[in-house]
Formats: sequence, C-alpha cells, structure tokens
Amino acid sequence: MNQIIVTGEEQDEIEIKDVKYKRHRRKNNVKKIWVIVLLIVLLFIFFYKYVSYGRNKQTERIETIDEVYDYNYGVELEPEIETVILGEIEEETIHEIIPIQKEETRSNNMVSNLATETHTNYTESEFGIYEIDDTIYTRIKDKSYPSNAVTPLHDLRYLKVLHIGFDGQTHEGELIVNVNIANDIIDIFKSLYEEKYEIEKIKLVDEYDANDEVSMEDNNTSAFNNRNVGNSSKISKHAYGLAIDINPKQNPYVHLNGTCEPASSRIYCDRTNINLKHMIDKDDLCYKLFLEHGFKWGGNFTGDKDYQHFYK
Repeated sequence: MNQIIVTGEEQDEIEIKDVKYKRHRRKNNVKKIWVIVLLIVLLFIFFYKYVSYGRNKQTERIETIDEVYDYNYGVELEPEIETVILGEIEEETIHEIIPIQKEETRSNNMVSNLATETHTNYTESEFGIYEIDDTIYTRIKDKSYPSNAVTPLHDLRYLKVLHIGFDGQTHEGELIVNVNIANDIIDIFKSLYEEKYEIEKIKLVDEYDANDEVSMEDNNTSAFNNRNVGNSSKISKHAYGLAIDINPKQNPYVHLNGTCEPASSRIYCDRTNINLKHMIDKDDLCYKLFLEHGFKWGGNFTGDKDYQHFYK
C-alpha cells in the first residue's frame, strides 16, 4: 500500500484551507437563511395585503347592498323588536316579532313586482294577544265559558285583529282561542288583512249568548265556545279553543241528507257555483294559510262537510 507523507508545513496549510472552507460554508449558510427569512417576510406581507384588500372589497360590497336594500325596499337594517307576552307558565310564553320599517315609499320597481297591493298600515296593538282579564271574563261567564268549562281559563287568550268587511272597509274584530294556536291565528289574520281578504264579522260568540246557530245566521266568524258537536255528546274542538269558523253563511255545515247549518245557507251547498263569492275551497287564500300553519279543514271530511271549520 502506498502512503503519503505530509510535512509540517503542508499540514499547517491543509488546516488553514480547512478553516477557510468552513468559514466560507458558514457564510453561505447564513446567506441562505437570510434569503429564506426575507422570502417568508415578503410572502407574509403579500398575504396580509391580499387578505386586507379582500376584506375591504367585501365591506364595500356589503355597504353597497345595504344602500340598494334601503333604497328599493324602504326597510331599515336594524335589529328586530321583540314583544313578549307572558303566559301563566314559561312554556306558554308567546312571542311576536315585528320588523322595524321606514316610512318612505318603496321604489316603483319593487311595487311592480308585488302580486297584489297589501294593507300594512296597522299597529301592534291592533293585532294583539292578551290573557283573559276580569273584563273579558265577565263578558263570557255563563255564556261561552260556563262553570263546567273543559278548558282552564289560563289556557285561553283574547285576540284583537283587523279585517276587511264585505263593505271593503277595515273593521276591528275579537276572538278567544287556545294559547297554543294564538300566534298562528294572529299570523293568519295579519296575512288575510294585508291581502284584503273579506270577512264580514268577527265577534265573540257571547254577543249572541253563545248560541252558535244565531251567530252563524249573522255570518259571524268565531272561535272559542264551550259546546258539543251539534246535538251530540261529543265535545267540540271549539270548547278547547282549537277551532275557528270563517264566514259560516257562505261556508255552511252541509249534512249528507242535504240540510245545512245555518239554515239560510242553502244556496251555498252547491260548491261548484262560481258566481257566489266568499266560498272557501282549496284554491282559497284562507284555506292555504290555515293549512300552512298546521290546521285541518272541515271541507275535507268524508261524510258531512263543514266548510267554515278549521281546527287543530
């Protein structure tokens, strides 16, 4: 084997070169590290500016949408007002949420897209839900609410509503219903009023001494009445405040034998007569609204038909 003999001077020279090489390599490594750090800083700055630019653009877009929304719809983008009417227990709490609206008129473009002109100029108190106080109780005691009533008083609510009469004018109405359907009824009657759906009368059945036949003959729309179904022993849904009869004269209870209630509604037994107004069918707004809120319709009964009757 050949061996290389290195002298002292050559050894020193080799060590000096080795030191210089190591120093050179360290310098290169430091340069690489600084280049990497610089690249990272540049990427971070670029990313930060890109994100900030996107956020600014999104904010500008939202502000633009808000301006267009305000201009076209006249609706102020503010938090909604929540009015809470407390019941006897927490589970019976009733909530109504009414959006705040500006008074300015909607744009012509928006109005042209509406299916029909609607009534919206009403206040919260004109569609209200209230507990049965002493004044209301005095009106219904021993009439629609006898001493043996099947529904506790605290399960009932007194409702104020507006409606368009057969004369085309706005009228005040009042109903008593079960607390469990109070919000549904308010929502439905608001929609009926806004769409100018005509209901001739809405009075408490107590105005007729709780006589259902007399109330129907006067074409009165009513709800709660502690009574049985017709002349039977079966308790009516009305006794629980879970049913309502709409325009009963135009939408009578029709028996299989051809008789009807109220008796003066004979002409409305023929539901195919398109010349008669205010008859409820499956294309009717009233029918659609009640079904949307989970009610059933007496016009769908397989035997006798109760066209005025919606219930849960």
